[in-house]
Amino acid sequence: MPTSLVQPQPLPPRKVILLAEDSPDVREMYRLWMELSDFGVIEAVDGMEAITLTHRHHPDVVVMDLSMPRLDGWEACRRLKADPDTRHIPILAVSAHGYRDARRRALEAGCDQFVEKPCTPETLEACLRDLLSKRPDISA
Repeated sequence: MPTSLVQPQPLPPRKVILLAEDSPDVREMYRLWMELSDFGVIEAVDGMEAITLTHRHHPDVVVMDLSMPRLDGWEACRRLKADPDTRHIPILAVSAHGYRDARRRALEAGCDQFVEKPCTPETLEACLRDLLSKRPDISA
């Protein structure tokens, strides 16, 4: 006797965030929160690693600390936005820079949004979802 089986709908793919942050404690806190919010997370400890991993994995968004060793986030953003292979990937600058023109400088370097540290997980999530919603090939 035939039975009809309902086929489960495939789950939408998880959005992948590349998190570039040199502080192990801050990186762990952001990673844990992002994973609880159902994002996949790739971690980088400096700007050079962020560039390498962005080319390798093509994340949906890059969260970039601006003050990092080896290559700072300012220059990493410039390089990612200058490269045709990665310029479409949104970058969220997260920085404790308290000076007035940090936001302007981050946007000039190619960042799509800027959030000042410390920021709440809710603020970070709202920025990520906003950036994801603006990508033509991705829905948040």
